[in-house]
Amino acid sequence: MAKHKVAERQIARILALLEHEPLSIIEIAARLHMSVTSVGRFVARLLAEKPRSRRLHIAGWRHGAVPTRPVKILRAGQHLDVRYVRRGEGKGKGALRDEADRKRAEVLALLAMPQTTDQLAARTGIQPRLVREYLREHRAAGRVYIKAWMLPSGKGSQAPVYALGDLPDKQRSRGAVRPVSPARRSVFASAVGAFMAAC
Repeated sequence: MAKHKVAERQIARILALLEHEPLSIIEIAARLHMSVTSVGRFVARLLAEKPRSRRLHIAGWRHGAVPTRPVKILRAGQHLDVRYVRRGEGKGKGALRDEADRKRAEVLALLAMPQTTDQLAARTGIQPRLVREYLREHRAAGRVYIKAWMLPSGKGSQAPVYALGDLPDKQRSRGAVRPVSPARRSVFASAVGAFMAAC
C-alpha cells in the first residue's frame, strides 16, 4: 500500500511537470531528480492506461544520437498519440494518415472551448463531414461528449455543442424551436388579417 502511494505521488509530479511543457523521459528524470529507469516505468504505466482515463500522451518524436531509436516527447493530457514517422518516409498513405492525425488532434485541442461542428469546421478549414467523423471517433474513445444543444440562427434542427470530457451526453430537448421575433410576428399577423378581410 505504501509503495502504491509513493508511485502515485511520483506520477503526480511527472504529470504536473508535463502540464507546462513537453519533455523526454531523460529530461523529466533530470528535472525531478529521479532515475531514468523509474521515470520510464511510470511513463509506461501512464501510456498503458485505458483511453477514457489516460492522463499522458506522446506529443511528438525527436531523433536522438541513435537514428534507429527515436525519443518520445511526452505531454500531460488526454490527446491522441503522435505517430512516429521515419526520416525520409515519402508521400502517400503514410503522409495522408499523418495529416488526418494532425487534424484530429487540432479538432480535439479546439474543444477546450465548447463548439459545434460548423464552428470547428470554420476555425480549422476542415470539411464539416470530416469534423463529424473525427468527433465520432473522439466520442467513442471517451475524449468528447455533447455538452449542450444550440438552436440554429435560421431554419433547421438543433446542433450539438461538443466539449472535452468523458461525461454523459446532454439529451436534446424535444420541440425546441427558435421563437419568432416580434417584428416577424406582426408582419405575419397583418398578412393573415388582410387575407381574412378579403375572404
